Amino acid sequence: MKQVQPLKVISCGLLVALLLTLWPAQMVRGADEAVDAGKFTQYNVQGSPKNLFLETDNRIWFTLPAANKIGLLTGVAVNAASADAPALQYFDTGAGTTPYDLVYYDGFIWFTLLGSNQIGRLNPANGVIKTYNIPTANSEPTGITTGGGTSGS
Repeated sequence: MKQVQPLKVISCGLLVALLLTLWPAQMVRGADEAVDAGKFTQYNVQGSPKNLFLETDNRIWFTLPAANKIGLLTGVAVNAASADAPALQYFDTGAGTTPYDLVYYDGFIWFTLLGSNQIGRLNPANGVIKTYNIPTANSEPTGITTGGGTSGS
């Protein structure tokens, strides 16, 4: 039996709205069905988003494992009107790296690279990606979070 990982819930309503916003059209509705523009706005992205992180009310980060990219959707206000036009940016993590999960912490996007057994850090200011090897062979990192552990004492 295939084991399903639990969802990380931002808030049930927000998570559903974001998934429907980023999910490819064929997964949300049939090809002949129209989207109710009064309820949802659809943004077409390269590939199939896996996990997402809401950095601010106007910046949504997401992983594209099959495309080996991390995406950023800006100009979309989740809780209020945005003065900016929606825009998409993509950051290439390298062939076969398979970015899986991500989190925003201390000015950087931290993410797992399932295919290359690494943790990555993206600097949103300049697009530079730095990777860190995981010492456990074939660990296939999936989830990532901030906090936990202690330093010192």
